[in-house]
Amino acid sequence: MAEKIESFLDILQKPFEWPMEGDKLFLEEDSWWRKTEIASDVLSRLVLMWDGYKRAGDALVEYSDRDEAGRIDRNTLVYPIMFCYRHSVELALKWFLLMYGGYAGVEPNLKDHSLTTLWKSCRATINRIDPEPHPEDQASRDAVDALIQELDKADPQSFAFRYATDTAGRLVLLKTKDFSFSHLAKKMDALQNYFKGLDGHLDHLVSAGP
Repeated sequence: MAEKIESFLDILQKPFEWPMEGDKLFLEEDSWWRKTEIASDVLSRLVLMWDGYKRAGDALVEYSDRDEAGRIDRNTLVYPIMFCYRHSVELALKWFLLMYGGYAGVEPNLKDHSLTTLWKSCRATINRIDPEPHPEDQASRDAVDALIQELDKADPQSFAFRYATDTAGRLVLLKTKDFSFSHLAKKMDALQNYFKGLDGHLDHLVSAGP
């Protein structure tokens, strides 16, 4: 059954929010199933952020492919989608360095935004913990290397999809223009699957000891 088309009167009668005196953004929620909780330790919060930004990007891509309204919004949503996906990768790499870098003598890097730099440290960590990988594992590392370099080239310092201009007021020139959201989401799934598998693999190796 086709959805009822809203009349102009219906639109006018919709609730319209407007800031009012005494308003607050954050309100305590008594219902346990509607309550939002913030993780209180570094590793938990970091892994939830990594997963959360990835899922936010997925949700926006799904919306943009769902119906006409979503397709019209693609040119608006491309910026938060790209930021969410890129930031999820950055957080994943920082999480791996924080979680496993110590086992390989690699310092955590919580300041750098360069995905290439972070992945280089991650790969050094992986190579030291697993110095003799199966040929398929080595091929996966090389494939991930190429994807991360491509993403880092599109947004070298995590500013390209957050701001229209640089600090001098010049238009940020994007190296990525027209592209497929669905293909991007598929490859981001591949990266996420690799990271999740890598976590299990490295955890197994460090738990087993020398």
